Amino acid sequence: MAGYAVNDLRAAYPTANIHWVVDERCAAVVGKTSESHRLPRSQWKKRGEIRTLFEQFRWHSSLRKYSFDYGFDLQGHSKTAWCLRLSGAKKRLSVRATDVVARLLNPVYGNQPASEHDVDWSRQAIHSLLPSKRLTSDFLPGEPQQTEAKLVTICTGAGHVLKHIPVDKLEEIASKLVQNGNRVVALGGPNDPQLGAQGVENLIGRTSLHETIDWIRKSETHVAGDTGTGHIAAAVGTRLVTVWGNMPLEKYRPYTENVTILNRGGKPSEVQTEEIFRAVMGESVCIS
Repeated sequence: MAGYAVNDLRAAYPTANIHWVVDERCAAVVGKTSESHRLPRSQWKKRGEIRTLFEQFRWHSSLRKYSFDYGFDLQGHSKTAWCLRLSGAKKRLSVRATDVVARLLNPVYGNQPASEHDVDWSRQAIHSLLPSKRLTSDFLPGEPQQTEAKLVTICTGAGHVLKHIPVDKLEEIASKLVQNGNRVVALGGPNDPQLGAQGVENLIGRTSLHETIDWIRKSETHVAGDTGTGHIAAAVGTRLVTVWGNMPLEKYRPYTENVTILNRGGKPSEVQTEEIFRAVMGESVCIS
């Protein structure tokens, strides 16, 4: 979701040197718009945050060699606030401060209204210092794909238990789609639930993030919970059916109009299998 604002910047300032500090597990989604610096947070966490404090300080401070004119924190946590502060950027701005440390380290761009989408808020913050136009182009790595008719990709996992679509429902939906003549491909990370429905192409844990993006690009429809692949579908323009979880819908919904959101009080288990199937088939389904 942070990529929209960065994409705007790249178009408005084509010769600018844009650098993105990103967690190494997410680095594959940073492609066309900037140079990425992979933050080894997983290593620091394994060895202990206290034991690696000096190493973290040196890593963040090493960014000073780029002599940044502007720096933005698009998360607003203390861990990202320290990075921005130590980067040496001449003008710094954070989109929010989620804790006291973040509030003290950098200037904060106002108070985000509950109804303001995170993408819009990030754009507003960056545009306040560097004006640019809002773009709708696909900014993710890889190349455009030709849409494959009747290809439905399904993501089985999510980052939180309250965001998961029950796997038995996904199994039933996949079976019905196969019977309907759809090509069904299951996507996900190595620890995500497997789909064993007959006729489903199971690629869970077998694709890189770049390959996953391209599968979603060429899908006619993508099905996901409140998770990263849903936001990928929104970014690349693929039709999306999402079963919403516990996060605030107005702030974090997929940033697209080409989406059907099925929401029963933030409880994915309450959404019926038939409702999801009908949405995938293009029927009008409204749940909130």
